[in-house]
Amino acid sequence: MHVNTAAAMDRAFQATDDVFTFYLHPVAEHLTFAALDQWTKEAADTKGLTLVHDPPRVTFRTARFLDDPAEGIVHDHAYWVSQIRGRLKDDKAFEDVDLTTFACGGSVPVFTTGHGAGPDPVPWASDFRKVTGSRPLPRRAALEGTLKNVASLSVDSGATCLDDGPVAYKVTTDGPTTLTLSDGRSVDLPAAGTFSGTLAPPTLSATRSCVSRRSIRLHVRRPRGVRVRTISRRVQRLRGNRRVTTVSLRGLPRGTVKVTAVVHAVRHGRAITVRDARTYRTCAPRRRHRR
Repeated sequence: MHVNTAAAMDRAFQATDDVFTFYLHPVAEHLTFAALDQWTKEAADTKGLTLVHDPPRVTFRTARFLDDPAEGIVHDHAYWVSQIRGRLKDDKAFEDVDLTTFACGGSVPVFTTGHGAGPDPVPWASDFRKVTGSRPLPRRAALEGTLKNVASLSVDSGATCLDDGPVAYKVTTDGPTTLTLSDGRSVDLPAAGTFSGTLAPPTLSATRSCVSRRSIRLHVRRPRGVRVRTISRRVQRLRGNRRVTTVSLRGLPRGTVKVTAVVHAVRHGRAITVRDARTYRTCAPRRRHRR
C-alpha cells in the first residue's frame, strides 16, 4: 500500500488499546514476502498467544454499517456483552463499550508501547503495543466502565459472576442508556454523565429463572439428487456439501426456539431453495440415561 495509507493505519492502531505490531517496509510490497516466504517477525509476534473466554474486561467497537443481516452477520455482541443497540440513527456511527466486571477476580493486562527496527528480510521499522504483565483485580461484586453511543445493552450475569447478591455499578455514558443483566435486573442511565449505585439482589423468581447455556450440533438435511451451493443460517453461511454446524442458544430464556436452515441447491441445472426447520426447548431437564 502507499506509504501515506500505511502511516494513517499506524496512527489508527496507536489510537486504540489493541495489542499490535505495525511493520513498515519502505523498500518492499506484498509480493516481496510471498516470494521470500519469510515470516519470522510475524511468527514471533503470535507465539504464545492463547484463546481467552469471558475476560473480566471487554472493550468492543461496532457499527451497523459493518452488519449484513441477510447473511446473519450482526456485530452486536462480544463475550458477555450482547444486544448492543446504538443511540444515533447514523449507521456509520460507532458504538463503543468498555466494561469491567470485578466479581470473578482475575486480572487485566499491562501494556507497553515502543518502536523497533531491523534489516531482515528487508529493512523495516515498527511501532508496537505489547503485554508486559498483568494487574490483579480485587474481587468485589461490581461492574464499571464507559459507554459511547449505546442506547441499550445486555450483560450475562452468570459469565460476569454477578448473578448472586447486590451489584455495585459505576458507568460513564455520553447519553441515555439502559443496561440489563440477564437475570432480569436493569439500570436506566437517564442522560450523559457518570452514574453509580447498587442494584438489589435478584428476586427469587429471577434467581430461579433459567438462562440457556446450550449449544447444538445441527445436521442439515440435504435434498437427494442436488448439488448444494450454500447452507445459510442466521449466524453463519456454509459453502459446499458441509452438513453439520453448531448453533448457540446461549443466553436465551426458558422456552421454545425455532431454528431454520436454508439450503440453496441446484437440481438438474435449476436453482432451488429448501428450508429445514427444527424446534428446540431451552432449559429443559436433561434426560437420565439408564444403566
